[in-house]
Amino acid sequence: NWSNNSTISDGRIYLLKRPLISVTSITYYDPTNTLLTLASTAYIVQTPTKLQGVISPLQYAFPPTYDRENAITITYQAGFTTVPNAAYMAILLLVGHWYLHRESEGIITQELHVGLNRLLNQLNTARII
Repeated sequence: NWSNNSTISDGRIYLLKRPLISVTSITYYDPTNTLLTLASTAYIVQTPTKLQGVISPLQYAFPPTYDRENAITITYQAGFTTVPNAAYMAILLLVGHWYLHRESEGIITQELHVGLNRLLNQLNTARII
């Protein structure tokens, strides 16, 4: 969905979920409020490692849209195809902590918080704790 998963700047669309695997389709409502699918030959998708996916028009700009909510919908796949080592280590660190401190009811110490964030920052993702 345009408003939740992407931003537009300098005429390009930046997909917020990462890493980008592929763009399946882009649909939009034209100025007459007719739903259309943008041809895949009308744009190029860049998927730099660990960065946001970027969709750029091959012409000067994307086609105009009707003034409405969700005028553009981008369907795409993002995420990891295998568990990255940093994520695996973060999981082991957290599970080990919870096992050793079962009676703490899931309390996370400041040291553990810092360690987890260092591991997760390697994935170039937002902090989840």
